Amino acid sequence: MMNERSLHLTSVQFHYKEQILLSIDDMQLHSYGIHIVAGKNGAGKSLFMHLASGRVPPSIGEVYLKKDSKQVDLYRSISSRYDIRLLSDDFIGDVREKVFTYLFEVATAYVSQRGNALCEEVVRVLKIVDLIALQHEKIERLSFGQRRRLSMAVVLLGKPHFLFLDEPFTGVDMQHIKHIQHYLNKISQDTCIIMTMHDIDLCRNIPLHALLFVDEGSVSLLQPTADNLERMAQGLQADV
Repeated sequence: MMNERSLHLTSVQFHYKEQILLSIDDMQLHSYGIHIVAGKNGAGKSLFMHLASGRVPPSIGEVYLKKDSKQVDLYRSISSRYDIRLLSDDFIGDVREKVFTYLFEVATAYVSQRGNALCEEVVRVLKIVDLIALQHEKIERLSFGQRRRLSMAVVLLGKPHFLFLDEPFTGVDMQHIKHIQHYLNKISQDTCIIMTMHDIDLCRNIPLHALLFVDEGSVSLLQPTADNLERMAQGLQADV
């Protein structure tokens, strides 16, 4: 199949001094389906997201994108950023800029179109996150939840094949959570979506492809059964 993509993590470890913080024997993620990453606070969920998306290099092992017959090292390849996006905790940008201006400038790095087509792409993602009415507002005037949705708009630019979303719904109201969930469900047929989630209840109405449970420095790939979801929820509640 042309344009087939998959992410591979092979014999991966991340070390800090003499300690192994995270270990992944072998994992393969195809470019479709919604995956939930869960684990207790400090288990290594964010570290996994940064490793798997190529933002942090492993101490040993390989993390690469297989695109058709080619193998691309994520950490060393800038071009992989077109295919793989990471939504992290903090807003990155000049808060004095207006919403549309900021997003347009970011879009030039991720979208091949120019002119009207580029403007249309910016409008498209602003509509997805329901910020079109605030496109001429300065970012510094946005609420935390609105800035979070703006950060979501950034990673949706150009329709990437892999989306790593680290706690995407933090500070977002339930109405907009449902709106964004609906869009993610829609694109998950040809986009791999990996989300860290502290509130497992938000996952129960999402058609999940797999669960990734981070515990004691290792990552387990589980089937998204009701029993597995319940066990994960109970484990997280015990940590609160």
